[in-house]
Amino acid sequence: MSTPQPAAGIPRNVLETAARWFVQVQTETGTAQSFIGWQQWLAACPDHRRAYEQIEDAALGARALPPTALRLPTDVDMTKDAYDGSQSIADWRRAQTTRALGARAGRARRWPVRAGFSIAACTAAALVIGIWHLAREDATPDVRNEMYRTTHGQRQTIDLPDGSTVTLDADSTLQVQYGERIRQLQLQRGEAYIQVAKDAQRRFAVNAGSTQIVALGTAFNIRLSENRIVVAVTDGKVKVTVAAMHTTSSMQLVAEVSAGEAVFYSDSGRLQAMPSTEAALATSWLHGRRQYRNEPLRYVLADIDRYIGRRIEVADEAAGELKFTGSLNLHNSAAWLRGLNVALPVRITELEDGGLSVSLNSSR
Repeated sequence: MSTPQPAAGIPRNVLETAARWFVQVQTETGTAQSFIGWQQWLAACPDHRRAYEQIEDAALGARALPPTALRLPTDVDMTKDAYDGSQSIADWRRAQTTRALGARAGRARRWPVRAGFSIAACTAAALVIGIWHLAREDATPDVRNEMYRTTHGQRQTIDLPDGSTVTLDADSTLQVQYGERIRQLQLQRGEAYIQVAKDAQRRFAVNAGSTQIVALGTAFNIRLSENRIVVAVTDGKVKVTVAAMHTTSSMQLVAEVSAGEAVFYSDSGRLQAMPSTEAALATSWLHGRRQYRNEPLRYVLADIDRYIGRRIEVADEAAGELKFTGSLNLHNSAAWLRGLNVALPVRITELEDGGLSVSLNSSR
C-alpha cells in the first residue's frame, strides 16, 4: 500500500470541510442537493479537490489497519505531543533527534507509524473519524433503517410508522429510514406507489437515482428504469429535484408536479413534462394491468422484465425507440411478449443464457 502524502499548503479549515463532505457523501442520507453542493465545492478551488483526495486516501488507508492502530489521542496524549504542524514531519524528526542527542530528558515522544501509514495520514484519518462521530451524535438516535425487496412477479404493501403506505411492484428494492425528524426513502430499482400521511414536522423525501421527490401531502408513483425515472402524481403535489451532471459542470433541475401531471428525467439531461394521460395510466399496474400510450418499447420491455424473470436485451436502438400503445395483463405478460412481433416489426431471439433479444425486423 502506498503511503498517502500530506497535502502541503492546504489550510486546516479546508481539510475539515473536505472531511465533512466525505462523511456526508459516504452516508446513505445524502440528497440530490448535497451531491450538487459537493460537486460545486470541489470545482470552486484546486485546493478543495486536493484536500478531498487527501481525506479520501487517508480514510481508505485506515480501512486496511487494525482497529487499535486508529485509536484517537486522549487529552493527556495531546498535551505531551510536541509536534505543532509548523514544519515537515521529516524536519521535525531530525530536530527531535538532535535534541535527544544533547539531552535525553528532552527527547520527544514519537507516535508509532504502522503498516507504512504516515503521521499526516493518521491525522487526516482521525479528522474523518472525529467528524463522523460528531455527525452520528447529531443524527436522530431512533432512526429505523429497513430494506424491502420484491422478486419477479411479486408485489408488497408496506405500512410505514406514520401511517403512510408504499406499494412496491415486482423486482423492486426500497430502503426506508424513519425517525423523529426524518422520513426518507430510497428507491434503488423498480417501481413504487406511495401514499403519504401529512406531518408538518417531518418532510417526506424519496431518492431515486439522481432524483429526489419531496412530497407535499400527496400520493404519487415512481418508476425507475436503467436510464430514466418517471414521477406521476395522483393526489396533491410533489417537488422534483434532479442533480443533472454534464461534462464540465452540474446543475439542479426543479419542478413542482401536481395531481394529474407527470414528468420524466432521462440521460438526455432534461426534466420534461409528459402528457396528462401518463399520470392517469401510471398506476394501472395496481389493478393487474399495464397501459401505455406511445411509450418507447425499451421502457415497456424493462417493465415486462420485472414480471417474467428473464433478461430482455434490446439489440438495437431502432427497436428500442419503436412506440407501443396498448395494455397487457400482468399475469400473462409472457404470452404478450411472445406475440409482440405481430404488433410491431421486431424479431425475438432466445439467447444461450435463457435471456431474450429484441431487434428490429427490417423485412417487415
